[in-house]
Amino acid sequence: MRWKTFAAAAAIIPLLAAHGLAARENGLRSSLEARYAQMQRAIQSHDARALKAVLAPGFVSVELNGKTASEDEMLRDLDKVPSDPDQSSRTTILSVQRSNKAAVVEQRYAMRTRRKGRNGAEHRIRLVAVSTDTWILLHREWRIQRTVTDKLDYYVDGKRVLHQVRAATGAH
Repeated sequence: MRWKTFAAAAAIIPLLAAHGLAARENGLRSSLEARYAQMQRAIQSHDARALKAVLAPGFVSVELNGKTASEDEMLRDLDKVPSDPDQSSRTTILSVQRSNKAAVVEQRYAMRTRRKGRNGAEHRIRLVAVSTDTWILLHREWRIQRTVTDKLDYYVDGKRVLHQVRAATGAH
């Protein structure tokens, strides 16, 4: 009889572990989604203090052309981000891979707004960027350490006018 109990427990334990792992992954995803939203609000409101709270020490942003921006540069240039009441944006986490106190996230940022052209006509603008971000757990908070833009598409009135993809280098 004991072996039946052991066999039942042996069958259930992996299911419970998988459920726990899925719950932990969902918790991580929710935490990171909240941090992306916090970062987005900080940028839109030009709040350097709030943005700094999301960035890890030594933060680096890498653009498609390889140009980098440090935490200090990003904070200094925050006021250069134009206010746009027509802008709406969303960050969607495509995948998360956690390893101890670090997580690598592939995310998609989509932004929509309207702009007047040279002739005064209003145009619908859409920007879509896919990036690979590295987050670290620092003092019980997830903070972004590095973001690397992998792909960028820019649309005007539904027509793609720019498409850029990072050259494959094998490393982020």
